[in-house]
Amino acid sequence: MKIAAITLLIAMLLFASGTGIRAQNAAPPAMQPGAMITQQQPGTNTKSMTKKPPVTPEKSARKGGSPTAGDYSDAASNVSAEELQRALGNNSYNGVLPDAPTAVQLSASDVNRVTCSNGTISDVIYSQEKGVTVKYSGKDAFIKFQVVKEGGKGSLLYSNTPTEIYFVCGDQVYTVIALPKRIPAQQVRLANTVIDRIKQNKEYFADMPYEQRIATIIQRAYKDEFEDSWTVQGINRNMDDFSNYQITHFRNVVIDGEGIILKEYHVRFTDAVKYPDGGRIDEKMFLVNDLTSNTVAIALDKTIIKPNDLARVFIIEAKKESRGGR
Repeated sequence: MKIAAITLLIAMLLFASGTGIRAQNAAPPAMQPGAMITQQQPGTNTKSMTKKPPVTPEKSARKGGSPTAGDYSDAASNVSAEELQRALGNNSYNGVLPDAPTAVQLSASDVNRVTCSNGTISDVIYSQEKGVTVKYSGKDAFIKFQVVKEGGKGSLLYSNTPTEIYFVCGDQVYTVIALPKRIPAQQVRLANTVIDRIKQNKEYFADMPYEQRIATIIQRAYKDEFEDSWTVQGINRNMDDFSNYQITHFRNVVIDGEGIILKEYHVRFTDAVKYPDGGRIDEKMFLVNDLTSNTVAIALDKTIIKPNDLARVFIIEAKKESRGGR
């Protein structure tokens, strides 16, 4: 894997504004016969990266389907349907902050897990009349919706009633609006407050040089292993198509207190008919204003993308006031 050597494009990769960046960062020519790939595979040149005319994107449906306003009914009487929809749209990573009602899709058939990131769960308040059971111990709680067997037919009826559940985690109260859906079991994280996250991040990175911090964040993202104090934001937004490639902004990882944001993109090769052996990418391909700004480092998990395969691209950005590290 290429990021094992951590291909870091430090400071020098900051690019000027405007469209001139594509010419400035033109990729090397296609590889010659006998190299890692054949001439039948397109190189990343300025022609292949020319954008298609912009198309107004449609909002993609969330996995499992986003609930409509009618799905909420009166189950969350203190929160409007619009607020619930907005909360659900901003919560694709199932992280919940204190004192802010958060809509979360949970499995209607399997046991769901809730984890307290800042202590233990000391109490859970909910309405048993809505057909839900919650058990908790230590930092974990488990949510199970009631499944009823329909008389005479033997078929199962699954709950679709939104339920408010209050968790006392550490010294904070978290409000979860549980939306039962026919999806696999989910895990919900009761996240720390910003001050707590900053403190924990400072402690975690205390003895690391700046370059090691960058490498660690990329490696942890590649392994899908995140500290509780890191905020993972699901994006899942398709960018404008580039010739031969489809790029999806998969997620962001925000490291509070470090001034660091990791962006993860998924790249698929789309011209398998003309180039059946696939295509290749390099770091300079992603130095465009639509994908990144204030760039610190870029790492790829592969440079050759076979048809029906994808590559993961990790881009580290720094806040302007944070560049240079401690």
